[in-house]
Amino acid sequence: MPAEIPDDAQDLLGQAIGYSLNQWNKLTAFMKDGRLELDNNRGERSIKPFVIGRK
Repeated sequence: MPAEIPDDAQDLLGQAIGYSLNQWNKLTAFMKDGRLELDNNRGERSIKPFVIGRK
């Protein structure tokens, strides 16, 4: 017998799926254009010295 998923968990899962589907073009843009990066690590690393210097 499969375990039942509580109603509130179903609502959250439905919201997550809906959000993903609404953002699908943005989520997959990097696959269409090889110049786009999957993450923003390069940008984060480039500003890190300035952020550390503010402290």
